[in-house]
Amino acid sequence: MKAPQRREREIARTREDIVEAACRAFIRVGVHDATMQDIAAEAGYTAASLYTYFRSKNEIITAVMEQLTSEFLRVFEEPLPNDLSFRQRFEIVLLRHLELVDKRRALLLSFHTAGGTDTGVYPGGSHDHVFHENFERRILGLADWLRKNAKPEEIGGHDPEVAARLLVGMGFGLLHGTVGANKAHGSVTQYAPLLLDFFFHGVSGSPKTGAKKKMSTTSSRTKIAVLVLSLLAARKAMAEPMSLDQCIEVAFRKNPEIRSANLEADAAEAARRSARGGFSPRLRLDAGVQRWDRRATTDMMDGLVDLVNYGLVIKNNLKPVDLQS
Repeated sequence: MKAPQRREREIARTREDIVEAACRAFIRVGVHDATMQDIAAEAGYTAASLYTYFRSKNEIITAVMEQLTSEFLRVFEEPLPNDLSFRQRFEIVLLRHLELVDKRRALLLSFHTAGGTDTGVYPGGSHDHVFHENFERRILGLADWLRKNAKPEEIGGHDPEVAARLLVGMGFGLLHGTVGANKAHGSVTQYAPLLLDFFFHGVSGSPKTGAKKKMSTTSSRTKIAVLVLSLLAARKAMAEPMSLDQCIEVAFRKNPEIRSANLEADAAEAARRSARGGFSPRLRLDAGVQRWDRRATTDMMDGLVDLVNYGLVIKNNLKPVDLQS
């Protein structure tokens, strides 16, 4: 490695050390009360030597904000398991962001308050424009992730940037008081279910278990076909296999909302048409729903009832799921 390149790396490493030292100083005495001497003491340098790498404390504050933003943006680049639905991918990314908030909570609190008082600004004064620039980077980072990971219909056909702004605004508003409070509130990951529910279902929330709701014909067909086919496949291995009609009747008893919606005929016909596809591990569903794999065993019974009752089979959004207990 050439000398100039070596020197550039040394400078970059030293700047990183100073930024981390500044984080510790800000946590200890507050962003606005921390002096260059405080930062130097944390870094193991003299205050004068800091000016070799940063022109001022303001420049160090800017570097800290940019480092925080980079940490949040790197979450979007972390690998995700294969074969996940959009909601599952979104939930993992959300949890990773909230875990990072927990990790950096003390530092975020130091920006929220000044010198340990409640009169501080976040991040305050001449640094407002730096905060807003970095906040915008995070919003655009989320928008880019949504473009790459969500189909238009999975975010309601909305512009990914609009969806990102709404989500970030919602999350910032929810967490702002928690991060800024001078008392323990527990992990912010506890808010993940609420954020997910608001983002995917709105203020009215997701349909509650046991609540009566109008079922679409396609959704009913899909649910009844899955249940009947799986019951048949499981019963094939038993001494006294169930007939198709018996399976349909069992499904209706377990899911009275299908009958109350006067959709029995449609659902039963969907199941019969699906049943003609046979009972191999690859089971064919009705109404143009994509194919999926199932391993049918007698252990599926209770899981399948829960699957239907809790509404985990969503129209046109089916994924391979191992339902064995």
